[in-house]
Amino acid sequence: MGFIKWKKIERLILGESASRFEAKLFVNSTLAISIILIFSTGFNLFLELETSLVLVTVIGSLLYFSLFLYGRFINRGIRFYLIASIFTIVYSDILWFLNYGSSGPIMSVFIVIYAFLILVFDKKYFYYVSFVVYLNLFILMLIEFNFNEQIGNYTDLNSKLMDNYIGMTFSFVIIYILIAVIKKNYISEYEQARKSDQLKSAFVANMSHEIRTPLNSIVGFSSLIAEEELTADQKALYCSQILSNSDYLLQLIEDIIDVSKIESNQLTMSFKEIEVVPLMEKLVQSFQISIADKK
Repeated sequence: MGFIKWKKIERLILGESASRFEAKLFVNSTLAISIILIFSTGFNLFLELETSLVLVTVIGSLLYFSLFLYGRFINRGIRFYLIASIFTIVYSDILWFLNYGSSGPIMSVFIVIYAFLILVFDKKYFYYVSFVVYLNLFILMLIEFNFNEQIGNYTDLNSKLMDNYIGMTFSFVIIYILIAVIKKNYISEYEQARKSDQLKSAFVANMSHEIRTPLNSIVGFSSLIAEEELTADQKALYCSQILSNSDYLLQLIEDIIDVSKIESNQLTMSFKEIEVVPLMEKLVQSFQISIADKK
């Protein structure tokens, strides 16, 4: 019951079409960050930090919730990934500046962001994203070296310690969630792969039996047709059985090839009009052979 309820909640949040793991992770993350920023706003008010920092966390929660709605209802492809990633880096830079640069908790957030991007982006886009992250950190370092007085510092040591430890705690929570989601997805994929392997073994065993049936018929009737005392009608009947079983065997082999193509993503579909009656006659004939053999 709990699993069914969670599936309903997941469909409500992500929608019916969220099947790709990266898409689920990205959409969930935008919603989670929006919620975290709401809590961060409360902590910033409690610590009596600057009003600008409080406003930024409020605006950030609204913008991340907008990103969640965009990914939920409009686009869940690479465009959504890139928009959310660029916004996250820019937004982290703003927080870095308002949270007193490397003295604040945002440096640990960059580690979380980079780990997240490694997980989500494939090799094609990952190098570009990595370049942007490294360049961004290099620029921040130059800014802090040359304009340290503009960045400022905490009013007292207690505020600095509290803000850093709270930020570190949030980073740990996000890393834990990422690892938990990855682990859950890995276990799910492993179980699915194991079931698929079991089904494949069952399919091979069943195909071995199915192939043996027409082969036995072909071999048996081929040996009978060589007898000299057979009448013309008997020979015609045996030849008909050999041909029908040969067609059936050929169809089985084609099915096995199709399954292999499906597994390697090489199967191409072609649609055309066919005569239904001859197709049904072939199906009836093939099942008659199987039923007769089982009886």
